[in-house]
Amino acid sequence: MTNSLDGVRGRGEVVAPDQIAERLAGAPPDVPAAFQARLSAGLVLDGELTRRTASSRLVVFLPGAQANEGPRRMPFYHRRRWVSDLPDAHVLALADPALRQDERLRGAWFLHPQADLIAEVADAVAGLAFALGVDTPGILFYGSSAGGFGALMMASRLAGAAAIAEIPRTDLERNPFKRHVLLLEEAVVGRPLAQFRLSYPERVNVLARFSHEGRIPPFVLVTNTTDYCHPEHLELMEGLSRLESVERLGVQRIITTTTLGHYPLGKQEALGLIEAHFMRLDSAGPPVAAEPIEAVASEAGASRPVASEPGVSEAGAAEAGAPEAGAVAPPDPAVGPRPAPTAAVNPQTTIPRQAQMNHYVSIRFSVRGIAGEPEFADDADRAAWFKARADILRRCTGPSLLRQTTPLRAVFILMDSADQERWEQHLNLPAPFVPLFIERGEINSAPAAHIEGTGDSDVILTRLDSDDALADNYLEEIGRTARTAQDGGREEAYIVACNGYKTDFRVIQTVYHTTSSYLSVYAHRYSGQGVYQFNHMNVHQHNPILNETALWLQVIHTRNISNRIRIRRCQHDPDREIHNGSPLPVEQAWPLVFLPVWDPRPNAGLAS
Repeated sequence: MTNSLDGVRGRGEVVAPDQIAERLAGAPPDVPAAFQARLSAGLVLDGELTRRTASSRLVVFLPGAQANEGPRRMPFYHRRRWVSDLPDAHVLALADPALRQDERLRGAWFLHPQADLIAEVADAVAGLAFALGVDTPGILFYGSSAGGFGALMMASRLAGAAAIAEIPRTDLERNPFKRHVLLLEEAVVGRPLAQFRLSYPERVNVLARFSHEGRIPPFVLVTNTTDYCHPEHLELMEGLSRLESVERLGVQRIITTTTLGHYPLGKQEALGLIEAHFMRLDSAGPPVAAEPIEAVASEAGASRPVASEPGVSEAGAAEAGAPEAGAVAPPDPAVGPRPAPTAAVNPQTTIPRQAQMNHYVSIRFSVRGIAGEPEFADDADRAAWFKARADILRRCTGPSLLRQTTPLRAVFILMDSADQERWEQHLNLPAPFVPLFIERGEINSAPAAHIEGTGDSDVILTRLDSDDALADNYLEEIGRTARTAQDGGREEAYIVACNGYKTDFRVIQTVYHTTSSYLSVYAHRYSGQGVYQFNHMNVHQHNPILNETALWLQVIHTRNISNRIRIRRCQHDPDREIHNGSPLPVEQAWPLVFLPVWDPRPNAGLAS
């Protein structure tokens, strides 16, 4: 670990938390004034307060994670530039003191191996509010993602304080991005999070914090069904009813359609939520007693994303939030069904720039003669093998493609030239599925000929096995990465989806793999680029872009043993990095994002 006070310079005296108000006493109103307060364990809380001459409101903005690209900023705030938009409230922007524990950290979720930083920071806010003449009901914590986690936790600490939490993490153990979890375990808590949680559940789980404080604070939870944290949000709302002997105030869940994935609302929508909260407070109206679900729409469309991978918080945006883009949850009936995908190789309808990529998927289904895959050429078992594999594609792979949040131009099913009758008997899928009956040497040229025939530019071609599944926003996240590459001047790029799961339906494990088979190629001007031109384990030779937000599910079955569950946790070499999580029973650890596709119950097989 680095020294906790490294980099603490040029901001005046480091004071005790109860001396913050005294430290800022001479600061003029309406001008941000910086301070540093010493916490336990040698950590420092950085903050900026903009004081108003007379206000009974205090808005506390909490930070999410910093961008993985570029230098780490210390201190790091969110929404500090919104001060002028809140002229009737004191505005306090806080950094996460836990970041000072290790220079590699970009997000730390207020964690510490001994100190309860949530409690310490909340108590410091309470003391400052008292000095400003603000009662605790006038305190509003606001944050996105990691900041939303902190907002919910801290609001429960102070009786009467409220929180607005956008796309928050509510259970740190559920983070699918294992590289982040491993860093927290190594650099912060010094042990597996599961062990740390046994000692301090209230520091890693929002429901546990509510129980620990004996209070459910009034809060607004802003979510959307394509956010990979959405299953956590559903569990949080359901879990509130199970908490006993706790003070219960009003809660509200807003399912928004104005932003998709793990991204916050736009500035005006967020400010509207803040103003609505204080209007209810000023009118002394009762807090929302139950859990109304509101669909929030906007003519302006989705908020501008401020990240393209987990841990990215701004990526050039004006401190808008702290997203960790990723997998999606099952569709919510409050939002309604998603639009059907476009038909194969038909003109694409106009969609927002963020998603204006021409997506194709290539599935090598039954092409004979592939080295190392004898079942493709085993004539004795071929009929039974084909039928079983077709069943998997119909129930698993196919539905996961039809549920994508971005339109599909075509899904090429690459089949042996002798398998046309079997296709008609066992599959015969409509558009966007397009069967191509080919010889072994045509697995790249056959899809390329179809794509080139459309004249499409900004093409993304993705490879997928016929027995695996993709999270609903997989192609959207790949497209976002391709757009970033294009904006950076690249006209062609290979993209590797690093994060996913392996399962044999008895156990499931997380996987992080920098040369995984979940490979896409982006081409601004398409000229035959393929995804089977080299072994995916050698993709590092092609300067790939690593995507950590598009999640996949790899299924292990029958003779598919090359991708077996592996107990070895990590593997490193100069070109490849693999992290295998501990295998866990499916009953305990099945990712909700894949529930629409599979039934994980023992012996259930495929969902009907």
